[in-house]
Amino acid sequence: MLEARLKKRLRALGLESYEEYCDFPLSPAGMDEERVAMINVVTTNKTDFFREPRHFEYLVQSALPELMRLCGAGARNIWSAGCSTGEEPYTLAMVLCEFAARNPGFNFSLLATDISTSVLERALRAVYKEERLEGGSSGIQEEIFYEKQGKRKGLVRVVPEVRSLVKFRRLNSLIMISA
Repeated sequence: MLEARLKKRLRALGLESYEEYCDFPLSPAGMDEERVAMINVVTTNKTDFFREPRHFEYLVQSALPELMRLCGAGARNIWSAGCSTGEEPYTLAMVLCEFAARNPGFNFSLLATDISTSVLERALRAVYKEERLEGGSSGIQEEIFYEKQGKRKGLVRVVPEVRSLVKFRRLNSLIMISA
C-alpha cells in the first residue's frame, strides 16, 4: 500500500527510484512542501458520521453525567485527534449540543486536528454525499444538515451553527508525543 501511494509522488516529481525519493523530503528543497504532500498521500483517512455509536451512547449516558457530578457544570475543552474529513468531530458536536440542551450549564469547545492538509480542507467545507449519513440518528440529521440545491443535489452540508462549534487545525500528534 505504501509503495503504491508513494509511486504517485515519484511520478509527479520525475524521480526514478524509492531510494531517490527517500532523501528528498528531508532535503532543503523538499522540507516544506514535499513532507506535507507525502503525508497527504500515505495517511489513511477512515471516518463516518456516528461511527461507533456505542461510544456516543456511553459519552452522553455515563461519561458526561459523571464528569458533571464530579466537576460540576461548565466549559469543557474537547479534542478530536485524527479527525480526517470531519464526520466524527461534527457528530461529536451534534451529540454534545443535544446533551447541553438537556443539561443547563454544560458548554464546550471542540478542537479537531489531523496531520493531512487535504482532509482538513474537506472537513472545513463540511459538504458530504447524502448517503454518508446513513446509520445516524434521523432526528439529528434533519436538524443539522441541509441539502444543497442546483448542481449539487445529493450533497448535504453541516449547518453553520454546528460548523462554528468545531475548530480545525493541522497537527502531527506523533511529533508532539515524541518531542
